[in-house]
Amino acid sequence: MLKISALYLAGVGGWAMMGLLGGCGVPTPPGMKPLPNSASIALCVEGVGRSYLLHTPTGWNRREPKPLLIALHGAFASPALFEHQSRFSTLADREGFIVAYPAGRDLFGRLRHWNAVHGVGMAYMADWHDSLFVRRVIEDVCGRLPVDATRIFLVGHSNGAMLVHRLVGELDLPIAAAASVAGTAGGRPYPWCDVRLPARPNRPIPFVMVHGDQDRIVPFRGGRPENRLLSRRVDLSFAESVEHWRQRSEATLVDTTVIAGERVIRYEYRGTTHRAHLLAYVVRDWGHAWPGPGGNRHDGKASLANWDATEAIWRFFQEHAADAPAQASSPMP
Repeated sequence: MLKISALYLAGVGGWAMMGLLGGCGVPTPPGMKPLPNSASIALCVEGVGRSYLLHTPTGWNRREPKPLLIALHGAFASPALFEHQSRFSTLADREGFIVAYPAGRDLFGRLRHWNAVHGVGMAYMADWHDSLFVRRVIEDVCGRLPVDATRIFLVGHSNGAMLVHRLVGELDLPIAAAASVAGTAGGRPYPWCDVRLPARPNRPIPFVMVHGDQDRIVPFRGGRPENRLLSRRVDLSFAESVEHWRQRSEATLVDTTVIAGERVIRYEYRGTTHRAHLLAYVVRDWGHAWPGPGGNRHDGKASLANWDATEAIWRFFQEHAADAPAQASSPMP
């Protein structure tokens, strides 16, 4: 049987852009605005002003409960930028679900990032309570709109994906499934520290993980990010991250498939229950950008016209839409 250590491990190539935090996103371009049906919502969490972007699907009468997707941007990015990059709001209009894009706490009015389990930056050093903030976002959306409490999902990119790994172990909420794109489950905040890993959830969480084999910002093979002078974080490899959650789900590899014109390798793991389900996608010749149609602006690699991480993640979520414990109207105790 092919083990996780035998995941496709290509040589790291290309030249990636690196932010100050060894981070994950890029600044929001001037003038970028939220899409129609998207509005910024202000919150106060532990005396700190926070916010999130809320998108409701076009044509919804707000009577029928809808699934809720929590979408976490990368470091230095923003809710509006991630809305455009991921295209989840466009998909929500087609499929009929709610999307909330929480905003990372900022430095100097920008530089938004998250407190992942092994970094990054000031969020980690000051121990910002981002897990509590995400919980408050879920509570706030459920208080404003009819949410199907059996279909609450998490997805993140890069530093936002790192926070998803942390949330899966820490949120005492009925999360139906989670997704990580270009993020790692853990690592060392500094080279001399022990490896930090997410807490073990009290039940298996269906998880889909995606990573480009040419990523040098959150390295596919693990280790230090490309800009070592500005980031001392040491990441687990994609294979190690997948193995962490495979062990948590007590799952085994059941299928390996090459798809999308041999650009994507799909590994599927299953355990003894329906919720013990893990998908791992290795995107060949791809860097740190969100995988999908169009070129990879981070390192100039070939476009990915016939596979879209957004669509693949939503298909996985639909498969697990009814797995969370039933709640009457809200997931909050």
